[in-house]
Amino acid sequence: MSHETQPDKPHERFEGTAALVCLDEITRELIDVANTRENGRAQRTLYRHESVTIAMFAFRDRAALPAHAANAVVTIHCLQGRVEVTADDRNFDLVTGNLVRMEPKVVHTVRAASPAAIIVHIAG
Repeated sequence: MSHETQPDKPHERFEGTAALVCLDEITRELIDVANTRENGRAQRTLYRHESVTIAMFAFRDRAALPAHAANAVVTIHCLQGRVEVTADDRNFDLVTGNLVRMEPKVVHTVRAASPAAIIVHIAG
């Protein structure tokens, strides 16, 4: 299996019918960026096609995404660390390997309980 660095420009990342994405490498890069930002987070869209988006977010400890909703099904998969997701008046404690799913239009928040990285999949 060959190792390729993911291009920085979205139109290059989304080219072709198939591509390898090195999540470990992107996680390290985004955590480094998150640590330099005032809001403590960084994001990269890994893929977008029609109504599907896959994005990675990295957070320093206690950084958060404010309440928001998508008009699509959303999954949040914790790749590293621990995040707290509040959705539909429920609290979900996600650690590495956990995933939470939400139906369209569910208002939710995400807060890092430690330095963390998540993959968000939006399909609608």
